[in-house]
Amino acid sequence: MHKKTLSVFVVFCISILCFGASCSTSDAGKVSCLSERARQTTIRWGDYDVKSGKMRAYQFSGSLKMSTVERESFGEQPEINDFDKIEGEVFCKWLEKTVSIFEKIQTLNAPGDEARYVEYSTAKTTVRAVWNPKYQTYGSKEFRAFYDSLTALVPEKERRQNQ
Repeated sequence: MHKKTLSVFVVFCISILCFGASCSTSDAGKVSCLSERARQTTIRWGDYDVKSGKMRAYQFSGSLKMSTVERESFGEQPEINDFDKIEGEVFCKWLEKTVSIFEKIQTLNAPGDEARYVEYSTAKTTVRAVWNPKYQTYGSKEFRAFYDSLTALVPEKERRQNQ
């Protein structure tokens, strides 16, 4: 009788452990869009001077980090500094919106002396929409609104420091 009770107890404990392990997953495991490809994806947006190459931008990626991206001239590699984390669900939402806008508007390349852009990069490809922020053209309308929405995700303190 004692062995049977012990066996039932062991089976019960193993069942509890298995059930607990199946219910607890990491944040990345809970988010359906965070495939290996999505983890290698970066969404970047910002401004740059076409003549000098000076760039000020923000990005977030499948690593769930939000960063500033700065470069003083074309010859330099951009300096990337992480300043915040983002939730997986937030990244997935913006990844879906980014893919959708690039599917809808596949080409936008209208820079002036200054340029504003939104860029979507994976391990295999990069697409970029570029427009002149001085003009509010029909062709850049949706990307301008999208850019403003992305910028609203950046904390005010960080926006002031990156200007």
